[in-house]
Amino acid sequence: MDPDFRKKSLSKRSPTYKVLYRLKGNNIILPIKQGLYYIPENADINIEGIIEDSYWKIIKKVLSREVQGEYFISGNKALEILMKDYSAPKKLIVSGQENTKNLQISDTYSLSIRPITSGKKTGNKNIYSLFKKYTDSLEIDGEKVRIACPELALLDTLLL
Repeated sequence: MDPDFRKKSLSKRSPTYKVLYRLKGNNIILPIKQGLYYIPENADINIEGIIEDSYWKIIKKVLSREVQGEYFISGNKALEILMKDYSAPKKLIVSGQENTKNLQISDTYSLSIRPITSGKKTGNKNIYSLFKKYTDSLEIDGEKVRIACPELALLDTLLL
């Protein structure tokens, strides 16, 4: 049981929090990230195994929450995906329209969302919308994700 959860504070917690707390305490659900849970079929599953097996579903869910679908996978992983390597990277770099965000998915996996900006001479303008038209939608493990085209992925890899 969680030492931060005290029975005296039960009345101040929302009913949803109480239910989630009890489900987590009884290992009925496993927390992956804040607000994202996994329901295991048996009790012998560890969190890293769950993330590896459901990596693209988890990434899609986190990205839809963090950047509302305005992203594309870039860099080395985009090149790997274009070569049919759909394995889960330890660090996934995603280009988005908003500010830089570094998210820890688990102890092993992380997600880095970064904006694409022009150089200092042009005022560091966000040029995400210009590059978005050079992306393709690809289905990986039943999830549609946006991937940089080969040329854009190669340029992005060279500039990182």
